[in-house]
Amino acid sequence: MTVYEDAAKQFDKQMVPPFRQRIMGRRLFAKTTVLESGETELNYDKITEMGPAGISFGLKPKTIPADNIKVAASTLKVPTLAQKFTVPRRTIDAYAAKGKDFESAVRDSAYHTLAKLEDDLLIRYWAQDGVTADINGLYESAGNTEGTSSVTSTYGNMIIKLNLAMAVLETDSAADWSFNLTLAPGNFHEVVNSFSTTGVSEYDAVLKILNAGGTGQAAILKSADITANTGMLTPVDPNGECIDLVIARDVQTVPRNPEYNGVDDPEFLVFEEIVPRIKQTDSICTLTGL
Repeated sequence: MTVYEDAAKQFDKQMVPPFRQRIMGRRLFAKTTVLESGETELNYDKITEMGPAGISFGLKPKTIPADNIKVAASTLKVPTLAQKFTVPRRTIDAYAAKGKDFESAVRDSAYHTLAKLEDDLLIRYWAQDGVTADINGLYESAGNTEGTSSVTSTYGNMIIKLNLAMAVLETDSAADWSFNLTLAPGNFHEVVNSFSTTGVSEYDAVLKILNAGGTGQAAILKSADITANTGMLTPVDPNGECIDLVIARDVQTVPRNPEYNGVDDPEFLVFEEIVPRIKQTDSICTLTGL
C-alpha cells in the first residue's frame, strides 16, 4: 500500500462519520438495499395502479369483482457521485514521516459538497444536462399533493395541513404508515416555536399525528432542498415496500493517481454509488401553501 492509498483510508476514517451526520436525505429511508460488488443497476417492479380487492361466493377468477394491481418493469441505474480534492504535499509528507493527523479544509469541503449533492439527489432529482431529470428523488416522485393554504406562522395550521394531507393519502390507500415530515428551514422553525395561548406545543402534536401509523419512529426534519412554504410527507417504511435506498458502493476515498510523482500536490477522489428507489409514488405527498 502506498502512502497515498493509506492517506485515503485515513481520510475515510476521519471524515465518513461526520459525513453521515451531515447528510439528511438518508434519514428518510428506513430500508437500505446493498448491491453485490460490481452491480450498477437493479431491476424491479414499480406499482402504477392499485385497486381494491373483491369478495364473492367461491373463487371465480374470471368474474371476481376485484381491480388489478398494475406494475411496470423498471430498471434503476445507480449513478456515481464524486468530488475531487487536492492535499498539500507537505501535509502528506508530514503524515508519511510522523503519522500526523490530517488537517485539510479542502478535504473537509470535498466531503461537505458530496453530502450536499447526495441530499439533492435523494430529496429532489439529478439532471445530467441540468434541466431534464434523469433520476427523480422523493419530492419529484410524489404521486400526491395537498395545496390548501395553511401557513405555518399561525398555531394549529400545520395540524390542519397534516389532516388534509392524510385524507389525500387515504384516497390511495397509502396512509397506513408513520410519516416523516420534511420542511423548508423557515417553516420548520415556525413549527418548532409554535405554541397555543395555553402553552401547547404544535410540534409535539404534529409528531403524534406523524407516528400514528406505527410503522416506525417518525420525525420532523428540515432541508434546504425544500423550497420555502412547501414540505413533503414520506413513509417510514422499514421493509422497503414503498421506498428504499439502493447502495452499490458507500462513500469512500481513493488517490486519483496511486503512482504519485512526489512533486505536485496529490489529488484524491471521494465518491459513492447510491440512488433512491421509489416503488409506490402515491405513498409520498408534497405540501404547498405553507
